[in-house]
Amino acid sequence: MTDEEFRTQMTLWAAAAAPLVIGSDVRKLSQTSVDILTDPDMLAINQDAAGVQAVRVARRAPRRRG
Repeated sequence: MTDEEFRTQMTLWAAAAAPLVIGSDVRKLSQTSVDILTDPDMLAINQDAAGVQAVRVARRAPRRRG
């Protein structure tokens, strides 16, 4: 999995307010993986006191005009 794919996976995990299970040897993680797993903003989204999953607020991004 690329770093970008891992970051995307973690973003979806945080939005789902789901428990995190790491299925790899944490002693062998790359520094990038450790940084993603310990990102304070990502963890704050997941650990929100309300404990509610994120919901979609729009079906698609608005078009840019320019």
